[in-house]
Amino acid sequence: MLKDLTVKLPLVDAVQMIPSLKRYMKELVVGKVIEEENVMIVSKECSAILQSKVLTKKGDPGRFVISVKIGPCTFACSLCDLGSSVNLMPYSVAKRLGFTKFKPTKISLVFADRSTKLPVGIIEDFHVRIGDTLIPADFVVLELDEELKDPLILGRAFLCTARAIIDVEEGIVDLRLGDM
Repeated sequence: MLKDLTVKLPLVDAVQMIPSLKRYMKELVVGKVIEEENVMIVSKECSAILQSKVLTKKGDPGRFVISVKIGPCTFACSLCDLGSSVNLMPYSVAKRLGFTKFKPTKISLVFADRSTKLPVGIIEDFHVRIGDTLIPADFVVLELDEELKDPLILGRAFLCTARAIIDVEEGIVDLRLGDM
């Protein structure tokens, strides 16, 4: 039945790794298999293992950051975070930019560690400069205990507005600003 098998894997190992092949071999030994024109249909998993199409595991690509300018301040490492539904700005940065009054909000922020914080307020329709392009954004202002090295977090709404494409494999963020 099996005329040719070109695999750099012992048949015993292949049978143990692929449940459908294991069943087939068991039926073959018992004599329950009916020959059908010497064709054996295998599952995708079986095919991938037999053809060595298993991808290699890669490590963590790190964080995705871009440089943005807000007024006179440049933030060289603003974090692009697809896990964040809002843009975040520390209260200390908002004060440095001259903001003292914020739109009140009733939202509470839930962080990855399940802790919650209430923001100071929101800055709406604020323009962030990337190169020669101004991108409107809303920022949730949050009072933090200590100043962060990379203080701005740009969430999904900003990344969508900026037409961002994040290439995780290459570790780059591509903003299609010129295509607007």
